[in-house]
Amino acid sequence: MSSFSLEPALLREALATLHDAFCAADQLAGSLDWWDPSSPHALALRFQAAVVKTLSQSVDAQEQSRLRLQLEEWVTGRPPVILPIRGPAAFSGRRDVVESLVANLCPCADNRSSSCVVVLVGLGGVGKTTAAVEFASTHRARTWFTGGILSVDASSPVVLADSVERLVLNHIAVDAAQQLLWQSGFAAAPTPTRRMEYGWTLLRKWLAERAEASRPWLLLVDAADTPSVLTGTVLWRELLSPGGLLTRGGSLLVASRSRDWPVGISAAPLSSVESVSVEIVDINLVTCQEACIMLLRYRHSFTSDAHALSWLCELQEDEATALRHLASESALGGLPLALEQAGTYARQADCTWVEFAKRFDQQRLALFSRPECSFSLVSYDTISEY
Repeated sequence: MSSFSLEPALLREALATLHDAFCAADQLAGSLDWWDPSSPHALALRFQAAVVKTLSQSVDAQEQSRLRLQLEEWVTGRPPVILPIRGPAAFSGRRDVVESLVANLCPCADNRSSSCVVVLVGLGGVGKTTAAVEFASTHRARTWFTGGILSVDASSPVVLADSVERLVLNHIAVDAAQQLLWQSGFAAAPTPTRRMEYGWTLLRKWLAERAEASRPWLLLVDAADTPSVLTGTVLWRELLSPGGLLTRGGSLLVASRSRDWPVGISAAPLSSVESVSVEIVDINLVTCQEACIMLLRYRHSFTSDAHALSWLCELQEDEATALRHLASESALGGLPLALEQAGTYARQADCTWVEFAKRFDQQRLALFSRPECSFSLVSYDTISEY
């Protein structure tokens, strides 16, 4: 078989022609997620990756990396975004938290500090993951993380290894052959630590390509309630090492219930002007006013705080009193997860705040004394029994 090469300009023209053809496939995607392996988006992306591999003999590695990233944008229309939960239906307050994240993490922020790692710390159900997802979703739309937004779960070593494996196989592998090869590599790893290390070598290469192409990225680590599960991994050590990926356009956002994290320059293995610092941002319970707004937004599906505040000002006195009682520390305690569940139940039951407060006061002791109804796990089905 004779060898051949193409000039970069001709290669780009050929790929642009392919892109026009794939636009038709893009119209067939319908409601499928673009990362679904069976979707036209994914099929087109994998086919174009194969084309790049075949035709790019005349360009260097950096040019190939840029071509691959351009192809992803052509096919998907956006960089990859993998989040642990959907964006909140009624995100309210937390503006100080979001501003802190902007200052420390957004690559385009004029006031960005030297920190590229932020740990959101707070109680379970206080809204750490919600705030992280709100930040990521908002600034994805502003194209601040053009390299992509990824997430993993660090609730235990096994879960972290599984999460990295799924991320690599489902969202980074470009074709079936590569996916099969990587699956065999994960299967050969005898322990979660080894699986984590193998997955990180693949993920690191993928992130490095974005760094070389000046495409900032964000990695969200959720449920890292035991810091050693993350800080004891090669992922943490290499990300925070001097001259590592976080010093070349990457950002790391962690959600945790623990404050026991290494902070400052000491978080990096070595002291260096290029070391990465770690900042802890506390997320506290919401105020009574914020809790009232959240309840109203979930109850009436309001799309803004201003609309909910206007409604609050027009409530009858008995309704406003009942609402403030529910929002108080003695009732729902300013915990966003509890407020979301209460507001959603009120909407589904179509009851007034006076009626809801009466049911809540009469039944909460019996409700929360049941073993399956810990405050963070109570379900709508269980509440509806009362």
